[in-house]
Amino acid sequence: MIVFHRVGIGYQDIPKVGSTSVFHWLYEALFGERYTPIMIGRRRVPIHQYFRTGINDQFENIPNISYDTFVDRYTFCLTRDPIKRFVSAFGNRILHYGELAADKPGGRAALEAGLSIDVDINAVVEDLEAYIAVVPTLRHHASPMVVETGRDLSIFTRIADISDIASVMAEVADRWKAAETTDPIKLPPVRQLQTSNRGIGLRNLTEKSFNRLLEFYDEDYEVFPTVSRDRIRAEFYRNA
Repeated sequence: MIVFHRVGIGYQDIPKVGSTSVFHWLYEALFGERYTPIMIGRRRVPIHQYFRTGINDQFENIPNISYDTFVDRYTFCLTRDPIKRFVSAFGNRILHYGELAADKPGGRAALEAGLSIDVDINAVVEDLEAYIAVVPTLRHHASPMVVETGRDLSIFTRIADISDIASVMAEVADRWKAAETTDPIKLPPVRQLQTSNRGIGLRNLTEKSFNRLLEFYDEDYEVFPTVSRDRIRAEFYRNA
């Protein structure tokens, strides 16, 4: 969890669930300007890594945080239907960025493991555990959400679906303003920073793949009150 001690706020990011938008908001709230990637040697540091590596003393990345640490503080996490999240990750990381190509680390790792790199979404779903085990970008973006949060959600003040990002960030802004003891600050708007997923959606999944993903993300559907097997089933068959 990324912890902002001065204002009593904690944010648990989950890949492919609005974290880019939230991190940019948090950076602007802290420093009053938009994030420009810093350089470490010849490498540009994306905003996600900037926060997770704790480069600045304004925040801290604390893993496996306990409930007692955050009594009377505002902690939040955004979620997304797990199957939609997987489809988005595949479209963005594999189709748009080509991270399963032979000249990319993910592609090389897949080939070394005997996996095909010339695959559609349903072929990846069929061997999903194998791909996640060896392809870093899929392990990061497509592992179950509960891997990031743990099963105990009592540490969170607010857990919401990505569709509620505006209202959640309004709550964060209220808390931020109330905690500031210096001159009032002007907090930024929430900008929806979306990346391309090449137009892929639920309709691209076969029924077999859909059911396979329901099984793979079973724990997410059990743990998070914001997602529903019945709701995603209804949407899938409505669009089939």
